Amino acid sequence: MIGYIKGTVVANEDRELTILTEGGVGYVVGVTPTLNVKYPEGESVSLFVETFVREDAIVLFGFERI
Repeated sequence: MIGYIKGTVVANEDRELTILTEGGVGYVVGVTPTLNVKYPEGESVSLFVETFVREDAIVLFGFERI
């Protein structure tokens, strides 16, 4: 299970960020519209992640702790 991601935003799509980690692995993470605006491409990001495992997909949803 993935619980935390830290890296650089390499793509910012509608409600999704693609985050490249220092190890060279990219993750597509669903985010709220607020986080989508807060982290443009090239920005460093650290997010806690909820991992959903379904029969047809593994989906990541990122959020910040307040």
